[in-house]
Amino acid sequence: MAKKRDPWIELGLGKLDRSPHVLHCLMCRELLKFCSVAEEDDYLVRARDVIVAHEKKVPVPEGTGCRHSGCVFHEVISRTLALRMIKLGGGNKPGRDMRGVLWSSIPLIVREEDHPEGFDMTKQDIVHRYFKYLPPCAGDVYIRLGSKKATAHVRVSPAYKSRHEDIHDVPNIEDVVETSEKTVPAIMTWCMAKYRTLKELAATQ
Repeated sequence: MAKKRDPWIELGLGKLDRSPHVLHCLMCRELLKFCSVAEEDDYLVRARDVIVAHEKKVPVPEGTGCRHSGCVFHEVISRTLALRMIKLGGGNKPGRDMRGVLWSSIPLIVREEDHPEGFDMTKQDIVHRYFKYLPPCAGDVYIRLGSKKATAHVRVSPAYKSRHEDIHDVPNIEDVVETSEKTVPAIMTWCMAKYRTLKELAATQ
């Protein structure tokens, strides 16, 4: 029986996923995330080529190295502070993931009078529009809780104009690149400001 081919390994995406470049590059992490659900080999090939070219241009980008999708910053804080932040920020009740780790997510909600520069609240992608019961967000604070400490990850959640038909659609590669260059920096700045404000407020409680 012939061994089933694995495009992920065949195209070298697994090796790229472990590279220092991808660890620190938000755009390339996004591309690999979409590669993991893309059904066409052509998408994987083109994404790989973009990642390889970017890695040659910027071997190790500045910024936070993290495996969590969308993470632009993370730090270890006390469990007490984390729980205060979850309460003040309107985070969900902590629950356990598949590994048994206790976690919560605090939405970073955008409003008409308070949103990142260039964030078009009227033209969000299908993912943002599908979950109508959730408020529009530019990102979230993902918190993993330990017995005494917690790790807080600030994650950005950009919308992609090319993902508009089905929730499982992957955005055009060109759209991911353009959004990463033009929209994400402002979202990062805004989300980090919200995180710092929330943390400072929780620390005074």
